[in-house]
Amino acid sequence: RGNLDDPSVRWKEGKPDYTIADLHYFLGKTTNHPPGSLELFVENFIKTWEMEATHKEFYQWNTVDQCEYEACSNGGKVFNSEEAPWVGNYNWLLSSCEPDAWDSTKETFESSHGKFRYAFPEGFPFEVLQVFSGPPKVSFTWR
Repeated sequence: RGNLDDPSVRWKEGKPDYTIADLHYFLGKTTNHPPGSLELFVENFIKTWEMEATHKEFYQWNTVDQCEYEACSNGGKVFNSEEAPWVGNYNWLLSSCEPDAWDSTKETFESSHGKFRYAFPEGFPFEVLQVFSGPPKVSFTWR
């Protein structure tokens, strides 16, 4: 997840601790991606991106080209670098949901993250299952 001990990072709410999430990842993972594989690269990249998107200010992200950054999920709205960091990961990830399931227009970055922290108190053990296209436009399935 990158250098969590970098003294120059200005954390939004303090340095994150992924110990419990990592434990659940190792206990529940279904795939062992080979060293050097695109799948392992994407899995580690997404975990680092998620840490940055959740815990760092956008100007400190190292995982993306800040001028070219776009995010989209399930063929929904494409959020550019002026929108995506401010609406929050969960709002753009769930933007194509029916509003009765998740209404991204009524959630803020903070409220959406609060709901996910409540729903997943031990963290979210993210695992890449299959990669369809590599960088710069990554497409993959996950659990």
